[in-house]
Amino acid sequence: MNADVSLDARGEVQAKTDVFAAKAVAATREQLTSEGWVETGFAQANTAMAQIRFAKDDRITNVNFMDTGTQRAVQLVTMTL
Repeated sequence: MNADVSLDARGEVQAKTDVFAAKAVAATREQLTSEGWVETGFAQANTAMAQIRFAKDDRITNVNFMDTGTQRAVQLVTMTL
């Protein structure tokens, strides 16, 4: 999955990609579970928006996907418990 990625001062990663949300969710699931993360939640408001949540050790990661037309926005936030 190709993406333009930026990191803000709060440690939040934002990216834009040309991959549709459904493909991005599948790629994220495959990548994170192969690295030992456990999927703990999934929500899909509609075909253009989805959120997937993972946990590993004392960390939780939320990944949000939003189809915005020609590009798709991806936001990743990781928190320590």
